[in-house]
Amino acid sequence: MRLAILTSFFVLSIFMGRSVWVDHVASRRFELLSQVLRAHQLEVKFNEVEESSVVGIRELAGKVSQFQFEGLSKIMDPSQTAGRYLRVNSKEIELFYDADSKHRSQVTLSLNSADTDSATGAKFEEFSDSFWASVNPGLLHQSEFSIFRSRPRPLEGVRIAIDPGHLGSGENGYWDLETGKYIEPDPGRKISESALAQTVSLNLAVKLRELGAQVLVTRPEDHPAQSNEPTRTDVAAYVVLDFLRSFDSGWFDEYLNKNGDIIGLEKSPGFLERLGDEALKKAEKGRVSDYFNRDELSYRAKLINEFGADFSIGVHFDAYDSKLFQTVSDSVRGYVAGNVSPRSFVTAQQRISVLRNWLSPAQWYGSVMLTRELVRGISAAAGVPIRTSETDFGAIRVEDGVYARDLRLNREIKVGYFASLEVLNYDFPDEFNALFDPHWTSGALMQSRRIDEIVNGLVEGLLRASFQKISAQKVAKNGL
Repeated sequence: MRLAILTSFFVLSIFMGRSVWVDHVASRRFELLSQVLRAHQLEVKFNEVEESSVVGIRELAGKVSQFQFEGLSKIMDPSQTAGRYLRVNSKEIELFYDADSKHRSQVTLSLNSADTDSATGAKFEEFSDSFWASVNPGLLHQSEFSIFRSRPRPLEGVRIAIDPGHLGSGENGYWDLETGKYIEPDPGRKISESALAQTVSLNLAVKLRELGAQVLVTRPEDHPAQSNEPTRTDVAAYVVLDFLRSFDSGWFDEYLNKNGDIIGLEKSPGFLERLGDEALKKAEKGRVSDYFNRDELSYRAKLINEFGADFSIGVHFDAYDSKLFQTVSDSVRGYVAGNVSPRSFVTAQQRISVLRNWLSPAQWYGSVMLTRELVRGISAAAGVPIRTSETDFGAIRVEDGVYARDLRLNREIKVGYFASLEVLNYDFPDEFNALFDPHWTSGALMQSRRIDEIVNGLVEGLLRASFQKISAQKVAKNGL
C-alpha cells in the first residue's frame, strides 16, 4: 500500500512537473511572439477586435449551457484547435488572446446552468432533432402548410437575402477569366457560373417579392457588389494579416526549437517569405482571386447584416475544369458553419466570429433546417441527386445534403439562418446542355427551362422553411 502511494505520488509529481514545464514553454513562446510583434508595430493589430463584435458576443452570455456548447464541438472544431484558446466549465467560457499559456483574457461569458435553450425552452436533444421535426410540414402538419402556402402573400414581412456567387462575368468575360468560374468545352459554347448564379438569383427575387417577401440581392449587376476596384485593395495589409496567421502554422515553433530564441529570426527563410519583398510579389499575383475576393465577401456579409435577413442564401454551381466535361458527379448540397480551419482561430477577430456561431445553436440548427429544405426543394423540382458522401470539399457531413464548411460568409453573417448552396454540377454534360443559352452574352441574363426548375425548387424550400420558422415561434411561445 505504501509503495502504491509513493508510486502514485511520483507519477503525479512527474505529471504536475510536465504541466508546469508545458505552461512555461507556452508562456515563453507568447513572450517571444509579443517581442516580434512589437518590433514590427503589429501587436495592436494582432489583438485587434472590433468593439461591436465584443458587445455582440457578450449579448450571448447565458444563452447556452456547457452541454449545448460541447454538443456542437465535433461539428464546429473537429481539429480541436479552440481548446488552445478557450477555458470551459459549467459556469463560463473564457477566451484568451494567447494560445496554450492562456494568460491574457479576451472575453469571459457566463453559461446557462440548465441543459435547455433559453430561447425555446426545448431540451437540447429535442431542439437539434425532434424540435424541427415537430414543426416540419409532413403528414402531421400538411393541412396547416397547405393553408399557409395558399395565402396570396405567404412570405409577407419575411426578409430574404440572396447572394449570387462570384464577381460577375464582366466585359469580354474579364471576371470569368480572373476567377476561372466558367466552362467552355467548345469555342462559342460557354456557361459563366457568375451569370448562371445571377440569373437564378434575380429570377428567384421576382417570385419571392410576388409572395410578399422583402428581398436583397447582394450582386444584382454583372460586376462585384462593392464599388472598389481590385487596384484599391490593400494587398500589403493582407500580407501582414497572413503573416500574423502563420505563427501557429509550425514555422515559428520550429525556429524556436532549433535556436531557443528569436535572435536572427528576421533573416530566416520562414520569416522573409512571409513578411518580405517576396511575400508582396507573391501576394500581388493573388490580388483579385484571393484578396479582392475577401474584401468582396466581407462587404456582402455587411450588406446582409444591415438588411437584417431572416434567411440568406448563397447561390453557387460547381465545375472541376473550365475546358472539360466530367461524368462522375452531379449533386445538390449546401453548407452551414463548421469544420473550422485552425487558420481561422489565429487572430482575435476570427476567434470572436467562430465563437459567435458556436454560441448560437438556435441559429445554427435553423440554418441546417433551411439548407435541408432548399436542397430537398431543388432535388424534387429539378431531379438533381442529393449528395450523401461523408465528406465534401473542405466539409464534413451533418446529414444527407447538408455539410459543415469553414466559409467566410458562414463566419461573418450574424443574422438569421444562412445556407450556402452548390445547386448542381454544370460541367456534367446533361446539365450543361439543359442550361446552355446560345443567345447569351456577357452582362445579360440566361434563359432556359432548367433555370425555371431550379428557381421553383428554391421557392418551395423557402416556403417550407418559413412555415417551420413561424411554427417554431409558436412552439417556443406555447410549448410542444
